[in-house]
Amino acid sequence: MRKDAPTTAFLLWQDPYFEEADGHYVAYVPGVGAFESSCNANGCPHIDLSELTASLATTPTLTAAQWLAGPGETVLGTRVREAIGAYQQATVAA
Repeated sequence: MRKDAPTTAFLLWQDPYFEEADGHYVAYVPGVGAFESSCNANGCPHIDLSELTASLATTPTLTAAQWLAGPGETVLGTRVREAIGAYQQATVAA
């Protein structure tokens, strides 16, 4: 979709196939970036605890704000998810 419609923001998720399995979450906002993760059936991304812990452990001198703006962005996808949220709110308000 990014290739065929590069100026389109989107949020997609695939529901888990089995109750114990994870779904797949993909969000993209032009100029902001993309974020992919596993997710639940409601499209809520899962955050990998081991990835989160490893990222925090390798950057002990950063403040929370610095971590969220740098390494934390990769783990949590905050910029992309916030931008998607803004699109969703604008759509609902319109």
